[in-house]
Amino acid sequence: MIVTLNKILDNPFYAICKKLQKVYEKLISKPNTKSVGRPKKYSDLQIIQCLLYKVMNKIYCLRELEWKLTNDIITTKIIGLSDIPDHSTFCIRAKEIEKSQVADC
Repeated sequence: MIVTLNKILDNPFYAICKKLQKVYEKLISKPNTKSVGRPKKYSDLQIIQCLLYKVMNKIYCLRELEWKLTNDIITTKIIGLSDIPDHSTFCIRAKEIEKSQVADC
């Protein structure tokens, strides 16, 4: 399905994601370091944006988040997802992000 640029720009979630992206790049983003293993399919920013969508839409479980993102094409375009992460991916990556931020403090 083709999503027009006007629909994306008029969406309030778009404005929030753009501001979140600026904050992420200034405060959280780390320089590229060599890591072992396969590169991550979804960036930390994309996972954070999905979790923000979860909070904004009062979604209580990660399976429901996965289902809602599958049905919300505009939000997936705003976040930049080509396919939707599995609920287990959300769980694992959210824990990783939380641990890395706690360790940095």
